[in-house]
Amino acid sequence: MSTRVGVENQFQVEVDEGVVLQGRLFEPTSGELRVGFPTLVLSHPHSKFGGSSNNMKGLAKTIAEQGIRCVTFDFRGVRYSSGTPTWLGWGAEVVDCVRICEYCEETFGAPTVLLGSSGGAPIAGSGSTLTRACVGSISIGYTFGFFPSLLWGGHFKNILRTGKPRLWIMGSKDQYTSVSHLKKRVQKANGTVQMSVVENVGHFELEQPAYERQLGDIIVGWIEEKLPEFTS
Repeated sequence: MSTRVGVENQFQVEVDEGVVLQGRLFEPTSGELRVGFPTLVLSHPHSKFGGSSNNMKGLAKTIAEQGIRCVTFDFRGVRYSSGTPTWLGWGAEVVDCVRICEYCEETFGAPTVLLGSSGGAPIAGSGSTLTRACVGSISIGYTFGFFPSLLWGGHFKNILRTGKPRLWIMGSKDQYTSVSHLKKRVQKANGTVQMSVVENVGHFELEQPAYERQLGDIIVGWIEEKLPEFTS
């Protein structure tokens, strides 16, 4: 069951028994939605490290003002979403991503692009490969480094093998993945991957409001470029 509730464009999506996710829709406050564009679904940094949809609200607003419908949501067990959070995401947060993308496609009549951030990016990356409702993915600060791989390395193969378009954004001073390491991953990946590096910015800095405008411009520019692939 999926129901729209309240006056703030909030909604709920039932994933499975005992798990109902809370989401929020963002559309332009001035101007109109761009016709034919996918819905951008923004998942948040990892729940176990304090991530929530609040982390993504500013970026969603920024992108929505450029005419692209955006949706944020809380993973299971976060804020008003029921259920229990997990460390690895298999059969849990990955399913949350899939169900939200499918709900958005059903509700808005357009495909989705799924965005993941920081420690949540590997989970969102896997989710993006598991449903036809998602036509591409964006990762901000994907944690490809050695220590994160001990937790989320099982997700890497999914994002590397998919043929769907991908945008990987990182700060040049990221503490978990070096620029050279990310370049090697891009070279090994199937299909098309665009890499965008924000100079002189660390992993956690890139999540701050000061960079929302820059990230928004990068993301919107990429979606515009890939639009023919998303709608073919």
